[in-house]
Amino acid sequence: MALPSRLSKKTSKEIQKEHTKKQEDLLTPIYPKSDYILGVDPGLKGGLSIFDCSQEKFVLAMPTPTCPDIASKDNKNTYDIELIHSTIEGFCSKARSNAEWMCCLERQQAMPQQGVVSMLTTGYGYGVWRTLCTLLASTKDRLIIVRSLEWQTLLRGEDAKDETKAKSIARVVRLFPEVDLYPGRRRTPSDGIADAVNIAHYAYIRMINE
Repeated sequence: MALPSRLSKKTSKEIQKEHTKKQEDLLTPIYPKSDYILGVDPGLKGGLSIFDCSQEKFVLAMPTPTCPDIASKDNKNTYDIELIHSTIEGFCSKARSNAEWMCCLERQQAMPQQGVVSMLTTGYGYGVWRTLCTLLASTKDRLIIVRSLEWQTLLRGEDAKDETKAKSIARVVRLFPEVDLYPGRRRTPSDGIADAVNIAHYAYIRMINE
């Protein structure tokens, strides 16, 4: 029996059109104009970046600072809050006193089958970054909490393996070759730094040019 017309299945073209519209909506300028943008991948193996909007370049891109966790019995690392704060504070001191700061932080949440320890680490790190970003953002509307799928709309069409992290790295290499994705003695590029760079650039693209 044929379905009523109002319940008819959508064609592939209609579905593709809706998908394209959603992607365009996710890149519509809505954020207030700012001088600097802090982009953060809050994972323990994540990264942070600072984008200078006037020069349209990154003045900082680095992995998340970590240090040995003295409370851990198996020598695991934790967030080096003091170094994170001093690093950001150092760049703030160099900027002009009335500079407007925007912070774009990727939202974190527990995943299915994620272990208890892993969930605690995720929650702790997200809390640390949420606090630091809240203190740094010049105004409440400059504290941006973004879902991963939102900023990852920038990655479509990248010439890389069909993996999010590979595309994230490929985009940074293409647009910001000056960013060092091999800090220290790394043999492989840091997807944490790449994500932080793309998160900051996502916020810049969505910034309103007044």
